[in-house]
Amino acid sequence: MSDLSVEQAALRASIHKSGLIWGSIAGLVVGGLGYWLAGSLDMLPRAAIAVIAAGGVGFASYRGIFGSGSKQAQCEKCGTPFSVRESGRSERLVSSEPRSKVEEAVPAEAVDKTKAKLSAAPAKPGKVMTKWIEDTYEVTVTSTCAHCQNVTTRLLTETRERDKQTITK
Repeated sequence: MSDLSVEQAALRASIHKSGLIWGSIAGLVVGGLGYWLAGSLDMLPRAAIAVIAAGGVGFASYRGIFGSGSKQAQCEKCGTPFSVRESGRSERLVSSEPRSKVEEAVPAEAVDKTKAKLSAAPAKPGKVMTKWIEDTYEVTVTSTCAHCQNVTTRLLTETRERDKQTITK
């Protein structure tokens, strides 16, 4: 891979860095979970399980993310690796709809601070209403190959929430 241009090398490094970060996070989470689940074992087997689980999941996650990113950055027309970059993006608002959700509020137990005991009087249950506006966008993403100048266009749909309000009754 020494024949990559500066731009291609930068894109490869970015994909590599993303894979390392997400692989490390996945490995740490699984390693911590393995360590916790092996709590009944002695320290050495427990640590070995955590290290093996973290290493395996971290490496598999890195390979998956790096492979996926590499495939997306390879030109479909000429096959040049790490040459496809996003060259344009446009968004068009398709719809805006008001949304709401009502949930039962679970009251916290009242605590008598002087005695550090739970109070006998229960708190009143209530309702929590959440209101927001949900916008739907049609997104057009244009990608260009740095080698053959092939242009590809993808059409996506995204939803976003805005003006979120929570009301307690």
